[in-house]
Amino acid sequence: MQNYSEEEQHIISLLKTGEEDNINLAEILCKGQGINFRDFLEEVFELNIWRKVFPSGMKIKSEFSRLRKAIGTEEIQEELEMSTIKLLIQKKRLQILLGKRKIQFFNQAQKIEIPKSILNLDKLEILELYGAPIVEIPEWIGGIKNLKELRLNRLKLVNLPSSISDLKKLEKLHLADTPFTDLPQNINQLKKLVYLTIEDSKITELPDNIGQLTSLKYLNISHCPIEKLPNSLTELTNLKELHLNNTKISSLPENIGKLKQLTHLSLNSTNIKHLPQEMDNLQWLREVNINNTNISNLPKIIQKLEREKINKGYSTFY
Repeated sequence: MQNYSEEEQHIISLLKTGEEDNINLAEILCKGQGINFRDFLEEVFELNIWRKVFPSGMKIKSEFSRLRKAIGTEEIQEELEMSTIKLLIQKKRLQILLGKRKIQFFNQAQKIEIPKSILNLDKLEILELYGAPIVEIPEWIGGIKNLKELRLNRLKLVNLPSSISDLKKLEKLHLADTPFTDLPQNINQLKKLVYLTIEDSKITELPDNIGQLTSLKYLNISHCPIEKLPNSLTELTNLKELHLNNTKISSLPENIGKLKQLTHLSLNSTNIKHLPQEMDNLQWLREVNINNTNISNLPKIIQKLEREKINKGYSTFY
């Protein structure tokens, strides 16, 4: 073992405990000493103290460099027992950071399957599959009971499993730039969902029961071939941002004034020509985007916003 400074020895001692708080502290101390935490971890792993860093039963039989090459095989997948680990696969390289609760798969050239061993990560909160060659999300995904954020952007998915409704703690769902054409009908069961984007997907309509997502604060359906909004949309009484840019929507619900919490409304490049007067009830509205539209009327709330913005030197409209 090479000689380490007193500070580095202290950091290693923290890592050896395997406790999440100590691992987070070790990362902070590395930054304070100008030490690259990732590189330092790799070096420590090469010194074969993997089991000391992860004392809870992770049976890795190879050094870190071999693990990096072997990741993706069933043998390694079965050994992913730690919940305080982040697997970041980016540019065909695996990096392991400690003290995180997040797994990401990025732009893999080879077809991959989501390892079922992820179910063992009982503290997993974020799962991201960005641009990975995945065409199907397994039904068992609903078994990740503590998942709070699911990012499925730029995948070749044609649908979502019905078990997604079992993710009772899910708060954010990212479905941008995917080819599927509809959302599961039981998406209304995601009662804690606050963020939903299906931007640039092939979805042609929103479920009629989307209004039951009563916690939803952000909805983005921009660049989708959607022609009409469901009447239940105005039941989203906690909604703050609504983005409808580049859709085929030609009208807003007449009772849009029920969206009392709405602060941002984006209607750029839509077929909308008339804005409901009920928009005057949107007392928290602060920004309206209507570029490249033929809207002929401006409700009083928008005229007021425009006057305020002009007085401050900029416009409400973008």
